[in-house]
Amino acid sequence: MSEPAFHSADRPKLGIWTKLAYAFGGVSYGVKGNGFTYFLMLCYAQAFGLPAEQVGLAMLLAFMFDAFSDPLIGYLSDNTKGVLGRRHLYMYAAIIPVGIIYYMLWNPPAAVREEGLFWYLLAMAIGMRVLITFYEVPCTAMNAELTTDYDERTSLLTLRAVVVYMGGVVMAATTLAFILQPDATGSAFTDADGFGRYGLIAAFVMMASMLVCSLGTHRFIPHLAKADAVPGSLRVMLKEIFQTLRSPSLAALFASQLAGYAAFGVASALAYYMQGYFWGFTGDQSSIITVSVLGSALLALMIGPPIAKKIGKREAAFGFGLSALCLVCGPVTLRLLDLMPQNGDPSLFWIILAVTSVQYACIIAMNAIIQAMVADLVEEAELRTERRSEGLMFAVMTFTRKAVEGVGVLSASLIIALAALPENAEPSDVSPEALSRLGLFYLPAVFIFWALMLIFITRYRLTREDHEANLQALAARASARITD
Repeated sequence: MSEPAFHSADRPKLGIWTKLAYAFGGVSYGVKGNGFTYFLMLCYAQAFGLPAEQVGLAMLLAFMFDAFSDPLIGYLSDNTKGVLGRRHLYMYAAIIPVGIIYYMLWNPPAAVREEGLFWYLLAMAIGMRVLITFYEVPCTAMNAELTTDYDERTSLLTLRAVVVYMGGVVMAATTLAFILQPDATGSAFTDADGFGRYGLIAAFVMMASMLVCSLGTHRFIPHLAKADAVPGSLRVMLKEIFQTLRSPSLAALFASQLAGYAAFGVASALAYYMQGYFWGFTGDQSSIITVSVLGSALLALMIGPPIAKKIGKREAAFGFGLSALCLVCGPVTLRLLDLMPQNGDPSLFWIILAVTSVQYACIIAMNAIIQAMVADLVEEAELRTERRSEGLMFAVMTFTRKAVEGVGVLSASLIIALAALPENAEPSDVSPEALSRLGLFYLPAVFIFWALMLIFITRYRLTREDHEANLQALAARASARITD
């Protein structure tokens, strides 16, 4: 296979330890992601007493502010020069600030809890999301430089996606099982001190993950792509950004992620509401379901890359996404039709456990394959623009995630309000009518967004043959420049 010019003959081999170090760097993003999507609403609404709609608004504003910083950070990373290259400067610089801000997010001062909690949440959420972007965008973009192999990109990004989910799941399960302490009624979702302990432990886990990844890939710095020029004026920057992003396939993935992460934002923010209230599970049962995603991640690693290799990345992403949609909406639909076991029936737990495990395997595999589809567009863009723009292209994907996940979280808070779920309520205090309303509002919000995501995935056009042709064209261009 032809390699881009920046792949020198003395380039170190991308061995298993480097792959594991790169993948382990995803733990930080998984911990942060689970914290924001699963715990933050519960923490501030149930434990700290901030109205759910205010929590949703603060998170939406933080998502949107952070999202618009992503393309800028991606562009800066693509055009940074120095001894640490285009990526590692930002990755190293983010480690300590990320830990400090994440701890502060879950430990607001007592005075703030009495007054100004909304503004504190907004400031900490914005700070946290922007800081993690300085690490995550360069780190994810580095995948397209570590390897250009069509299938190896899929396997490496699937491995990282698996670690992202496993890191988040282990942290969440540990929190539910050991850190959050249940009250007299058995609920662990009102333990303010427990959420504070979670913030401290999670901050150290995130910093360790980021450091391992940065050090583990450090030796590749001389062999990664170099910036051709320092960032220009705002006008030049915007022109180059639009040139890079002018790709029908990238536009299709952009639109699919807008819809997909809106659906994911709704489902994730309501996950523990659905488990604790709609299905009536205890904290221990929720912990088991959360831990089951570890098996889901391993299943995704086993089935994702080979299926993508056999039938193509677009077809595999669509198939996994369609399967996940059926598994997300199926049980809730059956409950509303009174075709599921009643709450408290032991069989209900095992049904939801099995469905959730397969559902998450499909989601993990789909997301990893979509990331690999983005990586394959890097060479296509380089042919058009004569610039390596991995950071910008992956930043566009995280832009969609952050901007629209916020819409999903806000939608979730509105669903909670429309369902008339009382604040600081125990599952036994919620009426059957409120639970039915929760399911009725949950279903269309998830289904519509998810279906749109699948439609847009079908508009992606780059194939394996196109990717190979792009690599050969880049190699030919590089050879011609050398001979000239």
